[in-house]
Amino acid sequence: MGVVDCEERFITMSLGSRGPATIPNRVRHVGTHVSNRLDDIDGAKPELKYLRYTSRPDFYRTEDIDGTAPMKLHKKMSRAEDDRPPIEGSVPKRTLFRTSRLVNPLDPDYKLPSCTPAEPFVPRYVRDSFEVKDIEGTAPRARFRFSQRKTHACDDIEGTRSGWRPRNERVRRDGPPVDFMNVKDINDIGFKTRRTTDPLRPTHRINGMCIKDDMVKTMPKKLPKATQGPFFPLHTQDIDGAQCGWKPPHAIQPPLDQRRHFRNTNYVGDIQGAQSDSVRYAIRTERKTNPLNPNYKSLDGNLLADPTKPDFSHLLAILNANKKREAAKPASGVALRSNTAPAEPSSRREAAQREADVAAVRALP
Repeated sequence: MGVVDCEERFITMSLGSRGPATIPNRVRHVGTHVSNRLDDIDGAKPELKYLRYTSRPDFYRTEDIDGTAPMKLHKKMSRAEDDRPPIEGSVPKRTLFRTSRLVNPLDPDYKLPSCTPAEPFVPRYVRDSFEVKDIEGTAPRARFRFSQRKTHACDDIEGTRSGWRPRNERVRRDGPPVDFMNVKDINDIGFKTRRTTDPLRPTHRINGMCIKDDMVKTMPKKLPKATQGPFFPLHTQDIDGAQCGWKPPHAIQPPLDQRRHFRNTNYVGDIQGAQSDSVRYAIRTERKTNPLNPNYKSLDGNLLADPTKPDFSHLLAILNANKKREAAKPASGVALRSNTAPAEPSSRREAAQREADVAAVRALP
C-alpha cells in the first residue's frame, strides 16, 4: 500500500469536497422574460372591433383537400433526397379551425350537454322497530265498528265541485283539438236519405208502390204569357187624385191658367253670402297695388301722378314765390317801423307765409 497524500485523504464523494469538479455542467439557455407583456390577457391591448367580423377563416376554400384542385401542368423538380417521405412533424401543415358542431338551420338537431343521473340509494328494509301493531292493546280501539259515511262529501252531486263545467263544455275541453283545416264533412257525401220532404209534391213508397199526385190533373192552370209592352192596368197617371201631392183645381192659388212663372223658392244663388264656403274671414280692400301700372288715387279721389316720373314743378313755383316775397320787402327795417304799424308777432307771420305757400301749390295746374 502506497502512502496517501495528506491533502487527498479528505477528498470524498461529497460535492462540497475540495478539488476540481468531475460532473459536467449543462449549458442553460435562459430566455428573456418581458414582464410588461400583456398580449396573453384579453382586453389588455387595443383592438379593431370590425376585424371580429371580417378576419375569419374561410370555410369555402378547399385547397387543403387533396383532389379538389386541378393538377399543375409542370411539377416542381426536386432532388432525390426530397422525394423521400418526410419525418412526421418535421414539415409544417396547413391547419384550420375545425369543429364537430352541427349548425344547420333547416334541420336544427343540436346535441346539448347532458348527463346520466345516478339512481338514488335505497337502503335495504330490515324491519321497523317502532311498529307495535302486532301486540294486542298497544293501539286504541276503533270507536265505530263499521266504516262511517262522509257526511260532508258532495262529489256525487253535480255542480258542487270547484271547476265543474257542463257536459258540452267538458267534451270540448277534454276532447281532441278541432282541426279547422279538415273539410271532410263538407266534401264527402256521406249518408244521403231518399225520403221526399216536399209538401207541395209529396211522394211516398208503400209496399214497393210509388204514391204521388198526378202532375197533369192536380196542377193549377198556367198564367198567360206576359206582354212585351207596358201593363196599363197598373198605370194611374190619367186618374185625378191618384198621384202623390195632387190638389184639386179650386185649391190652387193663383189658378194654373193665370200663372205663367214657376220659381224655385229654395234657390239662394242670387243672395250674396248664402252659399257654402262664401264667408270671408280677412279684410277686403279695393285698393290697387299694381307696381307695373301705379295709377293710384288720393284720399280726395284725385288721380295721383305717376311715381316713376316725379314732377318738381310745384317746388319750383314755391321757391319763386318766396324769392318774390323777399324782393318786395323794404331794404331797412328801421324805416319800416317808423312809417308803418308795429310788426306782427313771428307766429302770425309764419302762419301767413304757410297759407300763401298752400295757395300757390293749389293754383298749380
